[in-house]
Amino acid sequence: MERSDLPIISQFIENVQVARSLHEALDVLHGTAMDLGYQRVVYGRTRVVRHDKPLTSPAEILERGFPKNWRNTYEAKGRFDPYCRLPCQTMRPAIWSNINKNATIYTKPVQDFINWTVNDLGMENGTTIPIRMSLTQYTIVSFIDFAGNADVTPFADADMLSLVANYFVNQLTSRSWGDMPALVPLSKREEECLYWLGLGKSLDDIALILDISSETVRSYFKRVTSKLEASNRTQALAKALSLGLVDISPTMIGVRLNS
Repeated sequence: MERSDLPIISQFIENVQVARSLHEALDVLHGTAMDLGYQRVVYGRTRVVRHDKPLTSPAEILERGFPKNWRNTYEAKGRFDPYCRLPCQTMRPAIWSNINKNATIYTKPVQDFINWTVNDLGMENGTTIPIRMSLTQYTIVSFIDFAGNADVTPFADADMLSLVANYFVNQLTSRSWGDMPALVPLSKREEECLYWLGLGKSLDDIALILDISSETVRSYFKRVTSKLEASNRTQALAKALSLGLVDISPTMIGVRLNS
């Protein structure tokens, strides 16, 4: 992080702490991005079930600095958004220019999305920061500028942008603002209990698999049921699956059995 950027980051922290809503906080994020040389920002969440497949649906996003008519096109093309999917796959900042340079290795729908982003929207310089919220649920924050802006240096900015993005998301999570559906943080053990329940295992089976007592398993399910505001374990599992908090797909079963 450049020393000259420290006052910008300090002001961002101060301003986002006093924001009164998610949208006000997003305005603060956009102002900070502009101070750092970026004209557009995206805050979004997505569910990634299989990293070798398109997204199950376009990322749920809020944005600043975009043209008014862009959202309709994004909803049609967003399943193939590589700037969202790839960083969630690697859990590293995604540099848009690198993705653009390698566009020919992707499928045609992904290439079409890249062409639309660069040629129609004029966005080439960008960095997307991924933040994992649960087993399959991810939050992304993107900082984007127009094509040809030589002042943007994404490699040098990645650590700084990661700090800004993570602080921003932590503030939203801690305040549980309702403008977008609240994410439900589950512990690793709670996810594991729900996972094995989804595979039809009994409480005693789960206790044996996890090498804990049946009473401890009941305690985990009691906490999960409360967190998800469910009336029983079955309803809690259904909510967890719909929110992308638990994945019982064949791919994930193989991963767990081999781990």
